[in-house]
Amino acid sequence: MSSPYSSFVSTAKIRAEQNNINWNPQYDPTSGKICKDEWWDLSAIAGKIERPRKIISSFGVNASARDAILAVTGNEAPFIMSPHWIELFKAIAIHDILIKGRTPGNFAVNVGESFRVLAGCANAVKPEDITHDIVRNAYNAALLMSASGKRGSTLQATISTWFDSTGIANSRPLKQACVARVEQNEIAQRVKQVNFAAKRQVDSKRPRSLRTDLTQKHFEDKLPNDEDLF
Repeated sequence: MSSPYSSFVSTAKIRAEQNNINWNPQYDPTSGKICKDEWWDLSAIAGKIERPRKIISSFGVNASARDAILAVTGNEAPFIMSPHWIELFKAIAIHDILIKGRTPGNFAVNVGESFRVLAGCANAVKPEDITHDIVRNAYNAALLMSASGKRGSTLQATISTWFDSTGIANSRPLKQACVARVEQNEIAQRVKQVNFAAKRQVDSKRPRSLRTDLTQKHFEDKLPNDEDLF
């Protein structure tokens, strides 16, 4: 009997084959960069003509993610996702765009970048075997990746949508492990930014007469909503 993880990946492979997508693009084993003529053009996969194109051109863990992981864990993150995480990365892209029908930008901007942080923290641990400690490290690293802390929110949504809801992880629920280490001042500041942005977004949807003075003052420069977030 197939595991939820195996079934999830197999379904994505079948859908990729049906859409003439090369499931195994060649890539540099040291940098993760995919050969240019084998990039996954997510815009084309979704049947959309858009600029800039949304593409998958690397299976690497980017520098900002590695720096954040080092700051949180004290350990060097890999430069490239492990093979099991690459398989899941591709599978989620197919499920997100071709099965759930979401925009290429949702995967490229939200899901994919959050996933790289998680894969970097997990390293050689397989997706099915990730622990609450790994998720907590990834969440805190994600918070550090931008001044707004927004990557932490997208990481939490990634965990909820693609691990807890699909059942591919043996330990569930994992979303509850997304707890900030507020004893670290920089992380505490990111949490404040996340909470502030969330309150402003909620407040901005109220009738003008009910909005708080804070939202009225900053309404013009409020953070935009995520594009089709998960």
